[in-house]
Amino acid sequence: MCGRYWIDDEMERELRAEFPFADDSLKSDPESENSSAGTSIRDICPSQKTLTIENRKGQLALSPVRWGFPSHDGRMIINARSESVFEKKMFRNGIRRDRIVIPAAGFYEWNRRKEKYRFWRAGQPIMYLAAIADRFESERRFVILTTAANESMRCVHDRMPLILKRKELRDWVMDEQAARQILSEIPPELDCRGEYEQLTIF
Repeated sequence: MCGRYWIDDEMERELRAEFPFADDSLKSDPESENSSAGTSIRDICPSQKTLTIENRKGQLALSPVRWGFPSHDGRMIINARSESVFEKKMFRNGIRRDRIVIPAAGFYEWNRRKEKYRFWRAGQPIMYLAAIADRFESERRFVILTTAANESMRCVHDRMPLILKRKELRDWVMDEQAARQILSEIPPELDCRGEYEQLTIF
């Protein structure tokens, strides 16, 4: 699964240089900042609004969207399995009509002993996570798609985010047939560092 990730200033500078920023409200949104204001690294957790890449009139653009679909039993759904996303009623509209990308510097995962690990792509400031969005009570929200863990992650968890190549962003967002093929791809190998902090995700 993917329950928390981080962004940093280098990543945001690169994104803003490449994509137009469709909605400037995120710059002053206090939900996008962690408790250590002024630091270059910021953790993003479920229920927060964060930067995404989406389709704006046929162009890729940056826009803030909130993380997590509300469910009927009061829980928050933060991930969707790539293998069954077209079959689930909750995700059907998003995977067909509102595919987006979550830019991240890296993400965290916890093993069964609640030990915390960081995962990132060496030499690449941005990791692109496949996601889908939908509207709930007039607000757009997203979930991150997950797939079976590859070799670099399997020792920590059996699931991981579906990671897109830079050249796949437009196809993922704008081409359903291409997106169907991307769903079955094996993510790239990642670098990992264990922090061994006794923390829970929420």
